[in-house]
Amino acid sequence: LRQDAEAAGISPRYVIYDSGDQLSLARQTIRSLNLDDKLFRPRAMLRQISYAKNELVTPAEM
Repeated sequence: LRQDAEAAGISPRYVIYDSGDQLSLARQTIRSLNLDDKLFRPRAMLRQISYAKNELVTPAEM
């Protein structure tokens, strides 16, 4: 995929996050936005993102 990334319209320098990386990033994002982690739960956020991707929901529609 990296070899053909430009043809696909993406940077060949992309990063793929595993589930642990995703959870860590969600936690970090919640903290950096000063959100209540009891109200904005990282795993719930990741489920919502996954649902949106599967249903082709845009960020604006979220």
